[in-house]
Amino acid sequence: MSSFTRGATGLPGGATGEATRNSPPDLLLGAGVAYLLSVPVVLLGSWLLGATRWPYLIYWIITVGLNAPHYGATIVRVYQHREERQKYAFFSVGVTLLLLVLLVWGLRSALLASMLVTLYFTWSPWHFAGQNYGVALMFLRRSAVTVEPQVKRLLHGSFALSFVLAFLALHAQNSTAAYAPTDASTDGFIDVVRLGIPLAIARSLMLVCGLAYLACVVAVLTRLRHAATPRQMLPVVSLMLCQALWFAIPAGLDLAGESSLRPLALAAISISAAHSLQYLWVTYHYAQRTDGTPLSSYLFRTALVGSAAVVLPGFLGAPALFGQVPWNQGVAILTFSIVNLHHFILDGAVWKLRDGKVARALLFRGPDSGRRRLASQHPTWRRAALWTLCLGCLGVNVGILTWREAESRGSYAVAARTLDWLRPLGRDNEVARLRLGRRLYEQGSYELARRQFERSLAMQPSANGYGGLGRSYEAEGRLEQALEAYQAGVAVEPDNPALLRRSGFLELELGNAERAIDFLERSLEIEPDARTRNALARARTLHEG
Repeated sequence: MSSFTRGATGLPGGATGEATRNSPPDLLLGAGVAYLLSVPVVLLGSWLLGATRWPYLIYWIITVGLNAPHYGATIVRVYQHREERQKYAFFSVGVTLLLLVLLVWGLRSALLASMLVTLYFTWSPWHFAGQNYGVALMFLRRSAVTVEPQVKRLLHGSFALSFVLAFLALHAQNSTAAYAPTDASTDGFIDVVRLGIPLAIARSLMLVCGLAYLACVVAVLTRLRHAATPRQMLPVVSLMLCQALWFAIPAGLDLAGESSLRPLALAAISISAAHSLQYLWVTYHYAQRTDGTPLSSYLFRTALVGSAAVVLPGFLGAPALFGQVPWNQGVAILTFSIVNLHHFILDGAVWKLRDGKVARALLFRGPDSGRRRLASQHPTWRRAALWTLCLGCLGVNVGILTWREAESRGSYAVAARTLDWLRPLGRDNEVARLRLGRRLYEQGSYELARRQFERSLAMQPSANGYGGLGRSYEAEGRLEQALEAYQAGVAVEPDNPALLRRSGFLELELGNAERAIDFLERSLEIEPDARTRNALARARTLHEG
């Protein structure tokens, strides 16, 4: 809804300026009051439970139940009807294909991938700020409040300056700040390319922009008090407070070096949930007014389409296609960035209040001459194939939840089988395989544990993976295979004392005293250990004798 910043001037043709009373759902969902009410609850819960992040189940519900449908809402709007597809063909076809090409290219170029992820991280606060600004103006216009041009500029300035504060915190030197909602790792071949603004300069600019931001907020509230009633001002005040909690305050904490003080209620996933709720509220209002779409049908359709939008691009990163790095080592964050950039661009193209149909649906509640019942323009078989594909994508998300929940509950064999199912889809995870391998080894399931280590190594050779593989062989008495695994790990990480030590122990047990001496001496140089020292003494005695 960031495009509201470009289309919120003047009443569209055929619209009247009659006031519309805002209902409780309007305030709770559209104006962000529900989020503000949740803040003290989340703060108290975090304090009592000592939680620093959301449990995965809650994260999954937010991602699949809110974030994915909010992507799907715009996709349904653009692709559902032939006239909309034709109207936005440049964006629905041209831009989509371009972003898919950039995704494939980015899978092979660390620089391009990093630039795309950085663009997403930087653009995200602007997208959120633009939506809040547009919705604030929408509430004022629905209430028939006359907004003077100067007030509109000040209101726009307050939201724009909050973005500038987030920008400064994100691109400051040595910054670790992130204002884009994602749980995907940026470890591996992708780095966020920050501008590296010297900290002293960033803090000085923050002070200037912060004072200007506060001045805009105070000026807006002062002027609106003379043009609107407290009830009419409530949505605007709520949205401005949300904006402060989402960006201005966290940015100040980050630049002050107090990012650890940012509570769970201000975490990116919390903000994303509030933003997605707001987006769905606006887009459903439009769909219901123009197509007569029931709420349950709308949410189900957008959830399925949104799941497809999130899952399908990731297939390009599968090993069978263009994948060269593991999902969690870059493919996930790159795919997520491409999906969001596509959403930002489509959103900016279609949700404009200068569009008469959009304005009539969102601003007023009188009779809507543009209302129509949904009618498919596709053959039955094609429609069935599309919805089956979307259901399959939702199944991928359910599979990811099953893996995570099974692992958290100690059902490691179930988690491993679920990852096996996700593997051909490019959703395997070498770090999770290592964790599962260790847990299965501790349970005595050596063969299943070894399979996890082998699959982790197939994705990303690592000392930990070879170490786990060696231990699983050693537990079954297969010492030569264990020794090969340990020495392969030493080739990956020559200064790993544990692998050197285990190699020395096995060489000694197999009667290779000279080789055992070499491994044990190298291990002792890095990490003194009594057991290693005793083994070295025995190896020297055996070698000399």
